[in-house]
Amino acid sequence: MRKSFVISGMLFISLGVSAKQNIIQPELSSGAVQYAANTSPDCPGTATPPDSLEEHFQSEPTQKVPADALGKEGEGNLCQGEVYKVIEDTTVYRAWNSSYQGSKLGKWWSFDKPSGETRQYRLDNALCPSFSPIDMLETCTLKAGADVVIGTGQSAMCSKYSTYPASSVKQVYISPDEVSNAVAHCKISVSQLSWKMTPIETSVYHLQIGDGKAGLEGQVCGKDINSDTSSHPNLSADINFPQSGSCHVYLTSPTFVSFDINQPQVGQKLKVTNCSGDTCSQINTTPNSVMLPNVG
Repeated sequence: MRKSFVISGMLFISLGVSAKQNIIQPELSSGAVQYAANTSPDCPGTATPPDSLEEHFQSEPTQKVPADALGKEGEGNLCQGEVYKVIEDTTVYRAWNSSYQGSKLGKWWSFDKPSGETRQYRLDNALCPSFSPIDMLETCTLKAGADVVIGTGQSAMCSKYSTYPASSVKQVYISPDEVSNAVAHCKISVSQLSWKMTPIETSVYHLQIGDGKAGLEGQVCGKDINSDTSSHPNLSADINFPQSGSCHVYLTSPTFVSFDINQPQVGQKLKVTNCSGDTCSQINTTPNSVMLPNVG
């Protein structure tokens, strides 16, 4: 795994784990509920070890997942999780904030050293930009005998304009009271910067809005869309479909609306589904555009 940042029109990171792995999350109140149900069909992925590490862990189905490991929608932490006993030493990773030494050995860890484009990495791991600079990486041995929770990430609301969805990326929770005894042989890596130029892709699909005072604000296909000033509203946004062929739109301006866009067959119109909001009936589509009314 590279131990450097790579920037391609924006920052790349090679030292990272999920939002829940990068900082010490705010603790739930002392009255927080101990979740009896550890898994949910609404959560992506599975609360199991990676296939390559299956023999390193033994399930403890009678054990409850600690309340501070699981989060409600938009809160971060885990969407689902199961308790496991470590039966063979395993390497785990934790990115942390060098300006806060207390985050060095926290409760959120990863099986892998993630890499790739920063914006996609943040989306995949529900890592809000405000959470942590993740400029240090701790590589440790998770010792046999430790009890941990393995699960997948819950969605995280970063701001009123930006929410990362729940993720299928597997994460490791270690109790704050046990982490210093659960890991050993730790090594520190420091992030570095480098730059890489790549061409900017131009989408053939667009989200458009009629002339008006209010511009688009929210998220389109996982990308934040903001209008800098009221005098220069953002009246269009590219629709860049992922491999799944479906893109989610969540807008807070000019009015709240949330819907999915499905990539069309040749010659057919873009299809809007699962729409929620007051303007759903006013949305029109063409083979290349989704057109919204401007109520600003």
